[in-house]
Amino acid sequence: MLSRTLTLMLVMAVTFPLGSPHALPSLEISPNEHDFGEVQFGKQARTRFTVRNVGSRTLVIDRVRTSCGCTKANLSSRELPPKEPTELTVTFDSSGLTAGKKIKTVFLESNDRDNPLTKVSIFATVIREVVVEPDRLVTRIAGFKDRLEFSLTALNRSTRPIILAFSSIQGSLTKAVLHPQKVTVSPDSESSFTVTLELTGTDNPKYFNGRLILESNHPGEKWIGMPYFIKVDKAE
Repeated sequence: MLSRTLTLMLVMAVTFPLGSPHALPSLEISPNEHDFGEVQFGKQARTRFTVRNVGSRTLVIDRVRTSCGCTKANLSSRELPPKEPTELTVTFDSSGLTAGKKIKTVFLESNDRDNPLTKVSIFATVIREVVVEPDRLVTRIAGFKDRLEFSLTALNRSTRPIILAFSSIQGSLTKAVLHPQKVTVSPDSESSFTVTLELTGTDNPKYFNGRLILESNHPGEKWIGMPYFIKVDKAE
């Protein structure tokens, strides 16, 4: 009886060695990041990662999600037997994004006990030929004011003259006016202008937020969205 017990314990020790790092599902992704470099506004960029189960049990990937709606991730297979690979395709869409460096993350949730949430990062620098700086209107005011004025600069990095004009407002403001009403920017140049935001004072608002939309004659950048946030403090 004792010898049979010892034999069974020996078999279990060989089959399930104590301290073995891969006795369970184990997710490995390669590479763990990717840099797209420069991406022209409105364009998409795509890359692929290899996801592999380096453990000894079936790996189940329950969920794949991203940190931004501009990033899509598609996994070829969600159940991987031991040692099996699959492909993760990640697509970055620069439409609607401001210019500059972007960092996005893809999350994989699985039954890997040691690392149930695996992350992979992508980087991209969005290039826009028409840029308005600052790219958002944020301020804080003491007491309600019926209008606010912001100084802006329009940059034209294209080879053609650009004309900007007010299009619409999304949010809690009633009106916006550009000065001048049409902003002309020569090729590879910049022009200064102002925008006046008219506020409504109903119900003692604590803040105003939304988006100011400018239109341009650039064929690839017809609309420029500028978020705004105005915090209204009580007047002392």
